[in-house]
Formats: sequence, structure tokens, C-alpha cells
Amino acid sequence: MTLLHDQLISLRAVEPEDLDNIYAWENDTCSWTNSLTTAPYSHHQVRRYIASTQSDIYKEGELRLIIECNADHAVVGIIDLCDLDVRNSHTAVSIYIASEYRHSGHAHAALSILTRYAFDFLKLKQLYAYIAVSNTASIRLFTKAGFSTTALLRNWIYENGHWTDVQLFQLINSNA
Repeated sequence: MTLLHDQLISLRAVEPEDLDNIYAWENDTCSWTNSLTTAPYSHHQVRRYIASTQSDIYKEGELRLIIECNADHAVVGIIDLCDLDVRNSHTAVSIYIASEYRHSGHAHAALSILTRYAFDFLKLKQLYAYIAVSNTASIRLFTKAGFSTTALLRNWIYENGHWTDVQLFQLINSNA
């Protein structure tokens, strides 16, 4: 097993061929509350993003990786490290799985691989995620991956016509 693979999936850099998938995912309004997106992205914007990304978390402060199924090379989602704080050695994690691939183990595999990469290769001290209390699937995913709830942010996001609490999940690298 290599660093960015397991038996089920592989994580890889974004390619120009990913344009249509990223465009669709970024414009999935059902996930905008979780991603804090407030407006649609154009094909031009996504194409420009893909062309400009260097896949270097230390230069850009973020790293976006495509989640690809090993069996058939289907692109099933995307996982990000973002808001890197080099001085304090932590970064946020976000993940999106296309609806037809949810509840199939892809998200857990991707989060496990990304955690191993962040801790063993990047030598980061901690990963964190903000998750709305209404997002029970993500709460289960991050809990199963070993993240712990360390804070509750009251009325943090406006969702479906009312204010919603958000939980802060953290995973500490005990070897860093």
C-alpha cells in the first residue's frame, strides 16, 4: 500500500478532466451550507482554478485531491486540506462524496488515507473540521475516523431558515 492509496480508493491531484465533476459538486446547492458556498461557480472559474493549482499545500495553504475508485477509476468525490496554519501545525479537512457513491466506504477510506498523509508525511500536529449538528452522516464519519468533538459553536450557520449549531471536531497526532 502506498501513501495515497488503499485497496478501495486512491487520492490524486486534480486534472483538467475533472472539470465537469468539480463544476457539478461546487454547484450542488444541497451542500452549500456545509461548504459555506454562497454563489455558483462558472466553468471558466473552475477551469482557471484547475490550471492554477500547484497541489502544494505549503505554497497555497490548501490541497485538493480527487477520490478515485481503484476498481473502475470512477471519480467519486473530493477531499481537501485547507486553511493550513504552518506555525501551529494544523489544517482543516473537508470532504464531498457524489451522491451515488455515498454510504459505500469511500469517504472513510479517503479520510483515513488523508489523515495518514497529513500526520506521517506532512508531520502536522492536528486536523480539524467544523460540522453542522444536522449533518449526521459527517458526524458519524469523523467520529468513526477517530476525531473528537471539542467544542460546540452556537448558532454558527444559517441553514434552512434558522440558525444551526456547529461542532468542532479535532484529531491530534500524538507522534508530532
